Amino acid sequence: MKYLSVLILIISFVLSGCAAAELPPTSTQAPDPHFLSAQPIEVFFDGDVCTASGPASLPLGEHSFILYNTSDLDVKVEVAHFHPGKSIQDLLDRQEKPGVWWPKPDWLEHASPKGSSWSRDDGGKVWTYKTYMEADYVFYVIIFDYDNDPFENRLWFCQQFTVTESANE
Repeated sequence: MKYLSVLILIISFVLSGCAAAELPPTSTQAPDPHFLSAQPIEVFFDGDVCTASGPASLPLGEHSFILYNTSDLDVKVEVAHFHPGKSIQDLLDRQEKPGVWWPKPDWLEHASPKGSSWSRDDGGKVWTYKTYMEADYVFYVIIFDYDNDPFENRLWFCQQFTVTESANE
């Protein structure tokens, strides 16, 4: 009987250890790259020019923008939609040259960012935005430089894309 009690005690410890091992680990690492939106847009910025690769039409919802920044500037990706009748050309017409800052016009509305950005192992930095209405959108690279006196904000427009209920329309 004494051996049976010891055996039950050992089995209890083993089983409780197995159950604890099955709990998911906690992590402070960036999200897994598999949690990118289905059609991420890759943005390339070299300090002078912003280019991109990705679909020209996206469905409503959350979309990831992966920035590959080869410049020494601390920039971020922003997304906005145009009011009807406006386009990226209207933005470019107002800008003296790429990188020159000017205030956002009232016919351009920011999209909603989803969470904070995170870095990838390949050097890219990911921002996710939610497109909540069918419209033409633009994504751009921006720097807010408050460390210098006077501060210098800079702005580069990258690409226009269309959001529809279904990207296949």
